[in-house]
Amino acid sequence: NGYTVHLQSTIGAKIFRDSSSPCRRFMWIGGELHVRDLDFVGACSGGSGTCGGSAMWISTSGAVEAERCAFDGGATFCNNGGAIKVQGKLIATDCLFTGNKAVYWSGGAIDVVGGAELRCVNCAFSGNTAKGNGDSVLGASTATMDFTCTS
Repeated sequence: NGYTVHLQSTIGAKIFRDSSSPCRRFMWIGGELHVRDLDFVGACSGGSGTCGGSAMWISTSGAVEAERCAFDGGATFCNNGGAIKVQGKLIATDCLFTGNKAVYWSGGAIDVVGGAELRCVNCAFSGNTAKGNGDSVLGASTATMDFTCTS
């Protein structure tokens, strides 16, 4: 509805899942979200239907700008995108993607579906795994992707 949400940490805050908690995605984004200096740790996505993207599922109407964020140890057990599934737009700057996994599918850290847009600037990918293709990123042939990252 034209609203933008801004989340920023000045003390190194973390959004995390206790290992005894049920497997649920942290965020589903259908609007505009700006996140800065936040760590997303141990996110988990399981079940069926709209699954994947344990920390974030960015819908076709969603747009996310992530700056200086860490996505660590996320896992999806039912679809692509261990940490993030992008159907809309993601701009990641100075972000770290470590230890994320797509247990049964592809896109260990990020899954970018057809028609979606991903731009990574000064991001690092390390230790991400996928049973299928793309240990770090899986991109559809009709997705727009731009990388200035390290791995």
